Amino acid sequence: MPTVPDLKKIVLGLDSNGLRVLLRLGFGEEKKNYTATYRAVQEAIKDQLSGDYDWLISAHLLLRQHGKELCKTSAPLCEACPLRKSCEYFRKRVL
Repeated sequence: MPTVPDLKKIVLGLDSNGLRVLLRLGFGEEKKNYTATYRAVQEAIKDQLSGDYDWLISAHLLLRQHGKELCKTSAPLCEACPLRKSCEYFRKRVL
């Protein structure tokens, strides 16, 4: 008989944009494949997540938007980013 998943586990749903933002900020590290990278980031942020579902949804939407508009895959707009002072990617790339 299949087991029922733990529905109380708090997870931040991430698309590729949000995942990229968190990686560049220093949460987790890039792995061999997307799934492994996703798990590494989830592990890195798990203690900072709120059980408030509205908060999780807002975080997802903000990370997604940030990744689409500023923290782009190629040609990120680091100079315009309000998070650049705490961003590992910015420090390595620009400073």
